[in-house]
Amino acid sequence: MRILIVGAGIAGPTLAYWLHSAGHEITLVERAPKLREGGYLVDFWGAGFDVAEKMGIVPELRRRGYVFTEARVVDRAGRRVASLRPAEIMRSGERYVSITRSDLASVIYGALGGAAELVLGDTVASLDDLGDRVRVGLESGRVEEFDLVVGRTVCTPGCAGSCSGRMPSTRSTSASSSRRSRPTDTGHATNSSP
Repeated sequence: MRILIVGAGIAGPTLAYWLHSAGHEITLVERAPKLREGGYLVDFWGAGFDVAEKMGIVPELRRRGYVFTEARVVDRAGRRVASLRPAEIMRSGERYVSITRSDLASVIYGALGGAAELVLGDTVASLDDLGDRVRVGLESGRVEEFDLVVGRTVCTPGCAGSCSGRMPSTRSTSASSSRRSRPTDTGHATNSSP
């Protein structure tokens, strides 16, 4: 399948990695003119760490990140008032790293190894449901067809009139079955067999 993923932050490249691993052709489109830099520090552990291990990116996350052993609150005299040890909360100091959001996104994107097309400085302007495919118009004027479009906010209020008068249909696939999701008059999706 040809799949368009809107957003090249953390979720988009992660999804692209797994869909590419399953044999799909992936295009990522990102409104920003370049992959984002900076951002806040995130504590990365738990389920996300499990996924990162499966992707083989933990060594690079550790190289770029920080492992805090203790955070302290001290008074004016330098005496400890309170402290927090992340390993005690997470029950492990080995499956935890603090990393900037942009470094996390960069490492995940790097795991793709160039396997996905990356379109920067552009985003979805229109979607047209063709039944078995979706015609996607980007703000730049580029128009392509995809089997699946994935995005948090693909059709914004500004492009609602360009979406065939309603939110486009989407196709989702699970391990056990494929189902077609169709919008209702209220805009909520209902599932039916393809």
